[in-house]
Amino acid sequence: MTLLEVRTKVVQISGRYDLVVNAIDYADDGADFYINAAIKMLDRMVDLPDSLANIFYEPDAGEYSITIPNSCRVLQEVWANDSEGRWKLEYLEPDVFRKKYSSPVNDIPTGSPIYYTFIDSRSLVSAYQDHLAEFIDKYAIEGSGYGTRGVVFGPPLDVSHVIDVIGLFHQVMLNDDSDSNFWTYKEEDLLVRTALYKLEAHSRGTENAKNWLSAIRDDVLLIDFDVAAEESQGVTQMEG
Repeated sequence: MTLLEVRTKVVQISGRYDLVVNAIDYADDGADFYINAAIKMLDRMVDLPDSLANIFYEPDAGEYSITIPNSCRVLQEVWANDSEGRWKLEYLEPDVFRKKYSSPVNDIPTGSPIYYTFIDSRSLVSAYQDHLAEFIDKYAIEGSGYGTRGVVFGPPLDVSHVIDVIGLFHQVMLNDDSDSNFWTYKEEDLLVRTALYKLEAHSRGTENAKNWLSAIRDDVLLIDFDVAAEESQGVTQMEG
């Protein structure tokens, strides 16, 4: 199904024709909000094989941080590579990282990155990178918004490196009528019902919402079983 087809089905089942411009073209007038909320909810309920992805950055010499897009819901690992090889960075808790790199950046010898930490920060803009520890303390820039997450690594780069962040990502959000993703392609019925749950929970929050949620969880459990069965292929049973 496409976004248009999902939207049409959600409106027809719910009777909420106020969420589309008209019942001819079914152009969005609020329905997509609930559909995309449903996608995020399903993403959090089950880890699909294609939820795991890599995102690559190439910061310049002297830099020591990158900003992670909001589509990344779980950060897992950070790797670096240069012309000589690829290696996994060692994670440090934020307080440990802060103590290790508490000096002003200009006083820290540059090199290949060794350590990293994850942070929630309102800014990782290069022009404000005066002190590594300030980022751990969430130094804010006016107008930078909220909820930005990033990775700070040390030491600062001596030359440009490729930084590879591995994590779990949301399915792409649907904007155009022809858009699709895993949920519209493989589990369209589940997506429709989850959108109906979101709609019910937002509008009335009655027992109907609980009924939708119960049915959603049953289907998610079946998907979990399929994912587990796939992952178990090739696993050799140990004999005792």
